[in-house]
Amino acid sequence: MGARLSEHKGARSRWVVKSLPILAGAYALVAGTLSLMGWALDKPFLYDWDRDGISIKANPSICILIAGFSLLFWALSDLNKLVVRATGLVVSVIAALTLSQHVFGIDLGIDTLLFYEAPGARATSSPGRMGVPASLSLTLIGLALIFLTYKRLRVWTSALGTITLGISALSLVGYGLGADQLFTFPRLTGIAWQTATMLAALGLGLIAAVPERGIAEAYGRMDAGGAVFRRLFLPIVVIALALSWLRIMGQNAGLYGNVFGTAFRTIIEIAMMLGLLWITSNGISRSDRQVRETAAELAERDHRMRGVLDSLSDTFITFDAELRITYINLAVKRLFAENGVTASEMMGRHVFEVFPGARGSTMGEELVNTHEKRTPADFEAFYDPFGRWFHARYLPTLDGGITMFALDITERKLADQ
Repeated sequence: MGARLSEHKGARSRWVVKSLPILAGAYALVAGTLSLMGWALDKPFLYDWDRDGISIKANPSICILIAGFSLLFWALSDLNKLVVRATGLVVSVIAALTLSQHVFGIDLGIDTLLFYEAPGARATSSPGRMGVPASLSLTLIGLALIFLTYKRLRVWTSALGTITLGISALSLVGYGLGADQLFTFPRLTGIAWQTATMLAALGLGLIAAVPERGIAEAYGRMDAGGAVFRRLFLPIVVIALALSWLRIMGQNAGLYGNVFGTAFRTIIEIAMMLGLLWITSNGISRSDRQVRETAAELAERDHRMRGVLDSLSDTFITFDAELRITYINLAVKRLFAENGVTASEMMGRHVFEVFPGARGSTMGEELVNTHEKRTPADFEAFYDPFGRWFHARYLPTLDGGITMFALDITERKLADQ
């Protein structure tokens, strides 16, 4: 039961990680397209969703829709790497050139190349120019898309996606808590709310696009550490944001001052985190008990099975996919001990290494034939190194190995003769 539950949770985690790049790419593609249409059709409600005067510019709209298409294209089919590299290069170049304008105080004329914007727009350092958070994030996103197509550089995609998510999260928290400084300073933090949501989506999608690294790897890990991460990740984020919002609302309503609000929030946060930790630790302990109980049941079952096999008069041997000996029963140990071969000499070694005389014999040839063709064999043969007759049965196993039953029929053969 514990194993099936673990497999179910693992499948669900893998589904979440696999779906994120598709959802994130689709959102960025659609949202970026709508924002660009707003500029083309002169519809402010399409490029200023919350109508606060801070709008997404035309260039970031183009970059975001291209990045969204590229991520979606990769998530659905990673065969054409050139398309992803080309689109990533376009995004990173446009964003990097814009960022250089902020850093060096120059104007390359690319901000109003497609659409005109009147001077004086809120949180805008120059007409049509995307802010520092967007230009920096899109530079990282473009590079991340390029790195995504290279096996040795994919680790950087996860890292750049995480940085992008952090930048956008800072702006989104500012919007959510009313901290204007986090999204209104033109030359430092200026960014539209809808831009921040698109960048956050792309950051998440890039993180999930590399499931073997970073946060995605930790989320999908099927061990105690992965279970703790999955159980605590979302509650920690939600609790921290909810407490911050409640503290600010209470202070704005005049219920308490800054010092009392900070102290009270700290106490509540500690209590809730400890409660969450306690619940999680109990869940991990239950899972651990289930694993131990399952392991004990399997060990007991294995012990009983070994007892049954040791009671057989037939010799019983199992081989792995490389024809190495993995198990022998008591009858085998007795037979081979009589012929100068101990159990320690057999286990884990190739059958022909232990029994070189079996090469070319009927028993050796039938074993190789069963291993290659994956068909059972049932025959009687004389094994010259032991000087005895055997009735042998070879059965292929699902893991690529072989199971062998062999009954010593020498006495019957002598009686027949």
